[in-house]
Amino acid sequence: MTDQKNSKPKTIAVDKTLTSIYHIYRNKYEHLIRYKKDNAKENRDTVLNVVRMLKAASTKEIENYMIEITKQDNQKVKGNAYKMYENGDISDKQKEEYIKENSKESPNLRTIQRSVKHLTEKEGLLENKFSRYYLSDKGKSDVLYFPQHFGKLLLDDVCNFPLGSDKENIREFVDRFGAMIIYTFIQGISSNKYSSGITPDGKLSLSWIEEAIPIRTMFEYFLTTIIFRSEKKKYHEYGSGDHSDQKIIERIRHLFQGLYPEIYKVLENSKSSFMTENKLPSSE
Repeated sequence: MTDQKNSKPKTIAVDKTLTSIYHIYRNKYEHLIRYKKDNAKENRDTVLNVVRMLKAASTKEIENYMIEITKQDNQKVKGNAYKMYENGDISDKQKEEYIKENSKESPNLRTIQRSVKHLTEKEGLLENKFSRYYLSDKGKSDVLYFPQHFGKLLLDDVCNFPLGSDKENIREFVDRFGAMIIYTFIQGISSNKYSSGITPDGKLSLSWIEEAIPIRTMFEYFLTTIIFRSEKKKYHEYGSGDHSDQKIIERIRHLFQGLYPEIYKVLENSKSSFMTENKLPSSE
């Protein structure tokens, strides 16, 4: 009788353990699937953009071009990291973490071959003539097929401005980021005039806009320019707000409030309403 009573808690404990193990592996598996899908899409977009730039190319030429581009991008990452380190904005450890997190590897030839095959046979955006790939008429039709590269190009140009005081830089970011986003909205809407498969309800336009606005890179530009450069104070633990220098954050918040008092009041009221409705503690 005692054994039967004791067996139930043991069974429950085993079930909980198995359930926990299942969720851990499922989360890891789902994360891996998402990573592979994101990576495949990034490779696909890059291959398409390389063919657009080269006009015509074999898979080997595409590979060589992508290797060179990756080297240049990684060199920029290292340059940014060392510049922040020399300015005293980040530690040596943070410098290495920044380089590791932002450096990329160029896709191998087999991956490129899979991408061009899919772009040619499934999407019809490329044409294969004597083992050289060209943009098809469909691929040349509009910027719809290059959202990420279109957005990156816009952002690089938009963020190319002479730096001033923190107050001046904040104003520049608000004006430039705001203008870029509205411009992207207009481009997404205007794409409806093309026969590119845009659905009447605008779902594809929305998807394109979401990809064309590089939020993470925009944040990194802002972080590097405003936070790292703010009076050359250190921003502890790069990318982690929990360990940031709160004095710098509060100063930036105050400058933003002074520049845009009316919209800041609206945003703060919205935040307060959200915190109250969800019974969350104030972050201030």
